[in-house]
Amino acid sequence: MMIPWRLNIAGVRDFPPQSIDLSGEMEHIGILGPNGSGKSTLSFCMGAVLHSGKVDISGLRSANLPAEQMWKANISLLFKNDGLLKVDAPKFIQFELQIEQTTPQTIAREYTISSGDDQDEWEEQTKFKSGDRVHGFSAYKKLLQTKYHIDPDYYYLIWYQNEVNQFSEMAPEERFRIFSEMHGIDKIQKNWEESRELVKEAETSLEEAKFQQENRKFQLNLQKQKLNQYNDNQKRLQEGFLLYYQALSVLISKTQDEIERCIEDEALIQEKIDEVQQQLVEYDSKQTEQKQELIKCQNDRGSLEQQVLELQKTLNQLRDEQQKLKGSYEKLEKELAEIRNEISRIPDETTVERELANGQKEMERLDVLIQKQESRLEEIKNSIHQANIEVTAIVYAMKQDETKEIKVRQLLELYKSSHAIEQKIEKLDGAVSNEKDQLKELQNLLAEYKQEEMELKQNELSSPRQKKAKQYFSRAGIEAFTLRELVKLDDSAKLSDEKIFDAIKYTMFVNSRKFTPPNDLYFVSLPMVVPDGYITSIEEYHLSIRDDLSEQIVPYAVKALSWVHSFFTENSTVKIENGSLWDEKGWRGTQEEQRCILSVQAVQERLSKLTGLIGESEKKIEKTTTSIRENEEMARNLRNIVGDVKDAEAFQANEKHRVLRQTRYESLMRQISEDTAAEKEETLLLNDFNTKRSEVKAKWDLYLSFKKKWEKFAEEKEKINQLYQLKDRLDKLERQIQDTKNLFEIRSEEYDHCQDQCSSLQKSLKNLSENIQDGFKGKKDLERQLGQKTEDKEIQQNAYFLYNEEINDLEKMAEAKVKEEREKMAELPSWNISEAREFRENGKAMFTHAVNEKDIDHYAPENYQKMKEAYDQLTHEVNESQNLLTRHQERMEQLRNDLDSTISGKVLLINKHFVTYIGQFGFDGEIDWDMHEDKKGTTRYYLYLKARKYGHRMTMEDVSVKARGGRQGVGLSGGEKSLVSLLYALALLQTIQTNPSFIVLDEFDSALDEGRKVKVFDLYVKELGRKMIILTPKSHDKDYFSRFHKAYIIYHRPDVLESGIMKVRRKANHL
Repeated sequence: MMIPWRLNIAGVRDFPPQSIDLSGEMEHIGILGPNGSGKSTLSFCMGAVLHSGKVDISGLRSANLPAEQMWKANISLLFKNDGLLKVDAPKFIQFELQIEQTTPQTIAREYTISSGDDQDEWEEQTKFKSGDRVHGFSAYKKLLQTKYHIDPDYYYLIWYQNEVNQFSEMAPEERFRIFSEMHGIDKIQKNWEESRELVKEAETSLEEAKFQQENRKFQLNLQKQKLNQYNDNQKRLQEGFLLYYQALSVLISKTQDEIERCIEDEALIQEKIDEVQQQLVEYDSKQTEQKQELIKCQNDRGSLEQQVLELQKTLNQLRDEQQKLKGSYEKLEKELAEIRNEISRIPDETTVERELANGQKEMERLDVLIQKQESRLEEIKNSIHQANIEVTAIVYAMKQDETKEIKVRQLLELYKSSHAIEQKIEKLDGAVSNEKDQLKELQNLLAEYKQEEMELKQNELSSPRQKKAKQYFSRAGIEAFTLRELVKLDDSAKLSDEKIFDAIKYTMFVNSRKFTPPNDLYFVSLPMVVPDGYITSIEEYHLSIRDDLSEQIVPYAVKALSWVHSFFTENSTVKIENGSLWDEKGWRGTQEEQRCILSVQAVQERLSKLTGLIGESEKKIEKTTTSIRENEEMARNLRNIVGDVKDAEAFQANEKHRVLRQTRYESLMRQISEDTAAEKEETLLLNDFNTKRSEVKAKWDLYLSFKKKWEKFAEEKEKINQLYQLKDRLDKLERQIQDTKNLFEIRSEEYDHCQDQCSSLQKSLKNLSENIQDGFKGKKDLERQLGQKTEDKEIQQNAYFLYNEEINDLEKMAEAKVKEEREKMAELPSWNISEAREFRENGKAMFTHAVNEKDIDHYAPENYQKMKEAYDQLTHEVNESQNLLTRHQERMEQLRNDLDSTISGKVLLINKHFVTYIGQFGFDGEIDWDMHEDKKGTTRYYLYLKARKYGHRMTMEDVSVKARGGRQGVGLSGGEKSLVSLLYALALLQTIQTNPSFIVLDEFDSALDEGRKVKVFDLYVKELGRKMIILTPKSHDKDYFSRFHKAYIIYHRPDVLESGIMKVRRKANHL
């Protein structure tokens, strides 16, 4: 079972960071406080961290925060996996929600599940973010339902403000909806309603099939009429022949004329084709020029795209640093929250100071008495102790003297005296000190050599100030170069040739007209340098531009070389003489330390020399270290023996003392016997004083620990200052991110402008391409027209031959009729070619149909038969639709019966529990349901909740019914309605198939009197058998208050706009 164990909140409304102990499997929690103090906020926090759909995350933000201020909050709910029914997980599981709102419209959330066998020591952590395909919010919700069984909406674990009291005021229709969702009846309702829709669809399909059947029958009658028409074709045989023959004669004459006209049109179209071909050549030339311009534009776009990517990388790095600082800030903020929580559990400072002062006075009084008694006792004990010590020393000395005398003689003969040893030690210490100073100097020198060697090998010869300047301009997005990166001394140069440039060789060249120098180096604006000519070397000073520069950097190097050359011209007002820079205002010497950075040869020679220097330094360090170790070992041995030599000297000086030792021993033994008897009497009196003093001291120590906690809280001000410093760093980093972002946007706009330019060229090329295509298309159209004319000519020629063949065939088929018609026809009819063609087609159709009468007789019956088969198929589909409608109607009735039986069964079970519960409070009760369709055909469901007091004869009505006309005096009182709602909610919880370990009830007892709320609470505990977390605004008597194992008071201080939580109880007295 998942048992709530602890709730942590931070950044929620006006609450400071808080931790609320909810531990205990069956230990009930009471959360009390006046209305508006923020109790319900805790239930909203529990719902939010468990992804409840009923909680609006934005409601957890403090209303006192400015709208533009960033809001961060953290909520964690710890569960203990314990009991008989454990989930498959470690002993402790924590669910955490992190909220961040940067803008009023955007709230970012991140859920975390942490688990481990020890509290706050997590072995596994899984984060869930929006948009994550594997670990998204839906996956988090599914785990809460299926694995941990603590989804507050699915298992009804949290009843928010007024939810548990709302059933009495709720309309019966809304009450049924909640009842349906809790018992899964809404799914059966949906199946029945879908089945009803299927019946309606089947009825519509049947009506459409019947309509198509009637339509097909009408078409069948038409087809039969066509069949009868074929019988009339024979009479058109004579008419068709005559019309056909006359039309062919006219067409032969007209076709001959058309052939001659087509030949003339062909010549005209060919001239137009030649003109279009010339225009296409001009378009092709223009297209080639614009393609070259497009290639140049695309190259510029690629360069800008690279800059945008580099700025994006820098922006990501800054954001990573910002995230690390945020982690430190939140960790320190959490530490301060723990200290504040510890302070809230102890008395206030005034009480602590008062109790400490009273205790101090009492202890001082007892201390005086104890001190006097201890002084008397101490004098006796000291006397005994001193006597015993002296006796022991005398006895021990007498035994040691016998063997020590020989050893003393040998030691003095070997080392002479302790003074001689101390002189030798002092000499060795001086030598070690000098050697350590030498070792430190050698180590520093070796580190400098190695650092210089590393920089030379990596070609990093920039000075610290140059590095700082490059970082400064890099952050600003400005290119900056050292003189060495652009120019160099050639191979013929000597080492002394570089000295002439000492005053300027650390100069920085900046590719910007306006900038602020970050330090006192020499800074030159490259755009402001205008060379006198294109020079790549200054032979007299052995200076030239570097060979390994890219094409983009070479112009900068030329400018830098020209700038250097300007110092050596006769007309220059600023000159270099003897390695120093001279102008009208004064002189300037070397910029940085003396190093050769422009000559490659000098760098290689320096590397070779550094290798030898490093070897020599390492040998000297090893030799000095060995000498120090040997001298320190010798001095340590002498220090170990000097004490023994001093003891030997002292032994010889005490020869007379040994003679008197025996007499002193006998006197001390008598004194010890007398003092021991007096010690026993004084000890009894001292013990009495000490007992009283210990009791006062224990109480004083307790309040002293409270004072230390208050002092520790005061010391935490330094951490608070540290917290503010972290906040300032975060703000500064945020501004830096914004600057980088602005530059990123500028480069992006330049990129977009270049992109638009490329798009414009592409569009122009596209238009040219379209013009070329249009030209080709026009040419193709003309060629097609030419071809068409040629084809028309061929068609006319073919038609001419066809008409001649047809008339010849016609003469062969009816030679007598043709001869007869020729004799009758003195001249051709005056038809145009279209009329002749039409008459030819009509005549040919009439004649052909008449000739092919058997084919006509064959197809007419076949078409009629196909139509008849289609009609029969539709008749079959109508029958099938009728059968499908019958099946859907039967299924709808079955689902309706299942729905009625399910609802009736659940309502009967709830009613059984409800009647039992409400009877314990002197009420009759009943739960009933009903359903009917409204005017629109929508089915409405109603669940009625009825109750009345024992002995009342009024008809039981739904508790939501009020008096007519807005009057009062009818129905149950507000407290009675709240009681009915609570008992109905308990009956509902008893019938759903869940068995969670806890339940949260907000405003649970707000409308109940003292007697009823105790009884209702005990009934909930008995029936549910769960851990209960109750949020209530009322004050309570001792009997009801004793039900809670832990109780917290929520308060709000409007004068400082702060809410707080105070724990007032730890264990229950009743349960």
